[in-house]
Amino acid sequence: MAIDVVSFRPYSGIMSDTIDTPDFAASTLRYDAAARRIEEEICKGKPAAGGRLLSERDLSRVLGVSRVTVRRALGALKARGVVASDESRGWFVANAALTERNLLRSFTEFSRLRGLVPSSRVLSRHCRMAQIAEAEIFGLSEGEQVFEVSRLRLMALEPIAIETSRVPLRLCPGLVEADLGKGSLHSTLSAAGCGPVRADYALTAANADAEQAQLLGVACGSALLSAEAIARDARNRVVEMSSSLFRADRYVFSTTLRSS
Repeated sequence: MAIDVVSFRPYSGIMSDTIDTPDFAASTLRYDAAARRIEEEICKGKPAAGGRLLSERDLSRVLGVSRVTVRRALGALKARGVVASDESRGWFVANAALTERNLLRSFTEFSRLRGLVPSSRVLSRHCRMAQIAEAEIFGLSEGEQVFEVSRLRLMALEPIAIETSRVPLRLCPGLVEADLGKGSLHSTLSAAGCGPVRADYALTAANADAEQAQLLGVACGSALLSAEAIARDARNRVVEMSSSLFRADRYVFSTTLRSS
């Protein structure tokens, strides 16, 4: 089963007080497409977590769909924890989880798009000889080194993930001196001419051990999402291998599946 991203014409004003209705070719959209458009704006931080969305009537006008379709779209997003509602406030962005579409973005970009301040605490960093499996994946010769850094990743000072990244040292020697507590690893790689442009990404379930639970501020045994990624640059070189543990109560990975 292949993974694909369904894209739509860009539009503006969906979450603002000023409505700018685009000229859609089609008069109606399926509710899942409407939901995707609303979610895309939320992922851009429009509005931020806790912020109020436009009314169903206004969303109907902006999206060019019926209020029934809008209501179904919002209901689907609510079921996934993206939005919430109450009688006095209407619909608003939920605080419960951070939803990520299947686009390659660094943690720093992902945070800032949601209006949240990213930060990191470096847990360990060192250079070492590549292991056999790493050398094979990176295409390294015997004895070549990799740079490895483990960080606790935070959004608005809240711990979200524990991330370990490995990079061939010869591709980016500057990582040895880079401030990865404040700076972005992917930005440093891009400055060295080897920024990631695509990645193979695998998610599995895990449970927090005592050390992980303490770092993430959750109970021991809490559900985590374990992600393994192999990132490549524009020249198809493997430039990063990463392993991440996300809090399952604060992180949702969303994708679109198609049959062929």
